[in-house]
Amino acid sequence: MAGGFATAQYVHDCVEADGIVLPTRRRAYRRDTDGRPIMTQLMVSIDLSDVTFS
Repeated sequence: MAGGFATAQYVHDCVEADGIVLPTRRRAYRRDTDGRPIMTQLMVSIDLSDVTFS
């Protein structure tokens, strides 16, 4: 659940930064009553680039 509604969350395009592997893209879609993602209802979109730790 996110914000009171069911979501399907996807992360992909992993990179390694200073030995730590993390995804650079995250997408969250609303889910229907059967639990399937509704791909036309994107709720969250996060893209990271130039990842470093200091």
